[in-house]
Amino acid sequence: MGLSTPVTATQLLYRTTDQLGAPTVTVTTVLQAAGGEPRLPVRIVSYQMFYDGLGSDACDPSYNVRDAVLEDPARVTAGTVQSGNDSQVEEGLMTPYLAAGDIVVISDYEGENLAWGAGQQSGYQTLDGIRAAESHLHAGAGKTPAALIGYSGGSIGTAWAHEMAPA
Repeated sequence: MGLSTPVTATQLLYRTTDQLGAPTVTVTTVLQAAGGEPRLPVRIVSYQMFYDGLGSDACDPSYNVRDAVLEDPARVTAGTVQSGNDSQVEEGLMTPYLAAGDIVVISDYEGENLAWGAGQQSGYQTLDGIRAAESHLHAGAGKTPAALIGYSGGSIGTAWAHEMAPA
């Protein structure tokens, strides 16, 4: 949209579970509005981006957010992220949550092997991304209000995480 959204972004590597129940790792990106403290108590919005394909250069949210910053290092100094990739398309959907003081958590819910459509894995990795963010923010594991949102491919991680969360 040609606008910048001032945010701070922290990427976390965390242990999680794959489709077959084996341990693995993936990345989550924790976004906060720049220059401000998060709303207290902390509220998390777990946002599953709409990636529907394979290939980390085009699809993994952590690469999209990182590449947006690397395209123009001056944006790091300015504390803004603006990109021509999927991150920019969905920036307009995330901005209201950030403006309200919420923390936005964007996990690579397909994991290292880009397991597209692997429902249980997407659920585990979405929920573990929230846990990683809670730990990073010292927010109290399992006690932080968290909402899930996602559409298209992101609905896979969102729906499975919703189903798995009570257990």
